[in-house]
Amino acid sequence: HWLVFGSCGIESFSDNSQRIMDLSDKYLKPIFLPIMKATYYGQFVAGNTPAEIKNTTEELLELGIEPFIAMPIETESQAGCDIEAWQNEVQEKIIYCIKLVGETKGYRPTMTHIKLSGIIDHELQLKLTEKIGRNVTSSVLFEKFLDDLVSLMKNGDWGSNTLQNELTEKEQEHLKLVAKRLNEIGHATVDQDIVLQCDAEYVNMNPTLTLMTLALACCFNTSTKPYFWNTYQ
Repeated sequence: HWLVFGSCGIESFSDNSQRIMDLSDKYLKPIFLPIMKATYYGQFVAGNTPAEIKNTTEELLELGIEPFIAMPIETESQAGCDIEAWQNEVQEKIIYCIKLVGETKGYRPTMTHIKLSGIIDHELQLKLTEKIGRNVTSSVLFEKFLDDLVSLMKNGDWGSNTLQNELTEKEQEHLKLVAKRLNEIGHATVDQDIVLQCDAEYVNMNPTLTLMTLALACCFNTSTKPYFWNTYQ
């Protein structure tokens, strides 16, 4: 696979990769897909079906390489789309990938990474980040927000109401939906007995994502199994 990696290092080739693929697909369609699957796709994608992915992971394990399956989740919606429908689609993909990772376990604790920004409105992410501040370790509001989000996930109520009081009615309803999505992710992860590393993503939304990650950890991590890990940016 040295040709694949070598060509990816050619700047003019990488910069025009989309145009090259479009032209190849247009004029070389009968042979384009087989070539791509045997080279670039085959190098970077474990497979297109659970059976193909499992076969790839078993081949890697035989070579002493522990597979780390990455979730191909888009975190930015397209302009003009139905945001809630798009977020529901992202949620379905996350749950599907969690189950897929669980089916391809190796000989070490199986883990993968996850991006949470696709299941919560971007504007709410920015608003919560502004309220919390960039330094979550010294934020009094962060601790109260965390307790309230955990209460929302576990009990369906707002706890101390500190978080609720900072939100409009529309934002409150949306965060209830986000809490439901987080619970679905948490239960799926525990059922598959895997570890999820939650991506820090962008600095301007990191405090909100940390809030969501630690809420998952508070609800689902145990003294013997840390199902959810936070990351830092």
